[in-house]
Amino acid sequence: MQAQCPICDANITLSNNIEVAEIITCTECKNRLEVGSINQKDVVLKEAPKVEEDWGQ
Repeated sequence: MQAQCPICDANITLSNNIEVAEIITCTECKNRLEVGSINQKDVVLKEAPKVEEDWGQ
């Protein structure tokens, strides 16, 4: 499967068993991306939410 990075427009090759909400890293810009949706062979990626510090609250 192929997808396009929403940040740098690089083409990313994905495994065939990728799932929605899975986090991947762009091979070009190294940003964290989240799989937003999968339709047939069309995969839509979006920027992953920022990881915030958990202070045990």
